[in-house]
Amino acid sequence: MRFLISAILLFFLYQDAFAQGNISFKIAQIKHSTKQVMVERTTLDLPIGYTVRLEKESCSGVLTKKNNKYFLFTFNVCSDFAKVVSTGFLTILYAQENAKPKVRGNDEDSKFLNYQVSDFIENQHLILVERINGDLISEDDLFNLFSPSKQFCVLEVTNVFDTSFYLNTEGCKFEFEIRKGLKLEPKSLRKQAKGKSEKLTQARQKKNPKKSQQIKLAPYYVHFGLGYGRPTYNSGADKATVDSLVSNDAVSRLSLHFDLLGLYFPVEDWRMLLGGNLGLSRDGFSGQGISFEFYHFFMGVSSIYYPFDELNLNGLFLRADLGFARQISTVIKSSETGTADNGSQKSGVGLRLGIGWGIEIQPKTILLPQVYYSILSLSDSKINTMVVQLGLLF
Repeated sequence: MRFLISAILLFFLYQDAFAQGNISFKIAQIKHSTKQVMVERTTLDLPIGYTVRLEKESCSGVLTKKNNKYFLFTFNVCSDFAKVVSTGFLTILYAQENAKPKVRGNDEDSKFLNYQVSDFIENQHLILVERINGDLISEDDLFNLFSPSKQFCVLEVTNVFDTSFYLNTEGCKFEFEIRKGLKLEPKSLRKQAKGKSEKLTQARQKKNPKKSQQIKLAPYYVHFGLGYGRPTYNSGADKATVDSLVSNDAVSRLSLHFDLLGLYFPVEDWRMLLGGNLGLSRDGFSGQGISFEFYHFFMGVSSIYYPFDELNLNGLFLRADLGFARQISTVIKSSETGTADNGSQKSGVGLRLGIGWGIEIQPKTILLPQVYYSILSLSDSKINTMVVQLGLLF
């Protein structure tokens, strides 16, 4: 009977200890710069936003995050934070009547440890993270990154896209440990960061090429280009004419290629610019009082595809054009009288396949050095050309 009474008393004493008293948690991770402590959970459950005080110390804080394994406390006021956490345990004063209602939703809503590193771009100091449906991530938000050696650092969101966002790892001391799959924890909005000068953001963009590539897309872009390349005439009367002209040392040749007007519209989901292009090529021969010229017109649909990363118009791109082609040839026997003879016209189809590299020279203005291979099929003539071109997209 005494044993039963003692057990009942111990039970009520145990319950009361959890209603009010001191509770100790084993420390898992510490962030001294932000005065944050991650501790291992016990059977006790505390609501998000619960205000705590430390035993025998002038420290107060708030429970900011939790999952089924850990609590994360953030201490806003603490005179000697290093001393408090030096023992490896965190002892708080707990009083159930002082508990605050949850202000951040339930565990699932807090998204604690649901984010992880999708890719780490080491030379650019950037982490790519996939977004979770329904989240409200925005630039200047903060995340905690946890390392395998039980460290963590605070990272800032630099760019937000429809399905992903970037975090800047500059200043994180354990960058060498970062790899895919490491856990990330959303942190509160850093509202004070939005009051800083925009010069800091501009300086980071210059220092961080990857971020500077993430530009704001315009509704549409115009393209012009100038290139050089000698056409090869593979069949028909044109081949015999050109072979004869080329074999004559007294005849000079100049071949220029123009993108007269290209109009493109961004399609972000496909990482592509789609539109149309009007091009003109001039292949001219002159010498011994005669001038022979081929003009090749091209008009068709055009696409510029960025195979890597988001559509930011920087870096490697692939180009493909398909449309109608027309050739006009003119022979001028006398440059003085302008008498023309043996001119001809023919039509067909054309295809261009190219590769290049986009370089942002100022906001919404991109330089496009590129190489493309042109194939024209014009009735009895087939003309192939390798063109080196410098384009401008704005």
